[in-house]
Amino acid sequence: MTWSSNRSWVTEEELFEEATLGAEDIFREVYFRFFKAGGDDGRYNRRYLGVDGSLPWVREQRHRAKGRCFTFTPEAWMKQLGIYYWKFIL
Repeated sequence: MTWSSNRSWVTEEELFEEATLGAEDIFREVYFRFFKAGGDDGRYNRRYLGVDGSLPWVREQRHRAKGRCFTFTPEAWMKQLGIYYWKFIL
């Protein structure tokens, strides 16, 4: 698939960015619930995180035909607490 536009000054990459949605456009927040309590005070077993595209546990993969796909991989501290579930808020 070739990305093209009537605007000749727009590169294929810029057109791809405009035509597809990023993680921050799709997911407003990600909610985690853990088996164990964690944090500095050891009190929380749930956590909300915003999705801004710079989080290390969100990896973007690009496909010409499918757009952008995202892989969510928990960090080591999350795995240590044991993830009960993730909830994605759109």
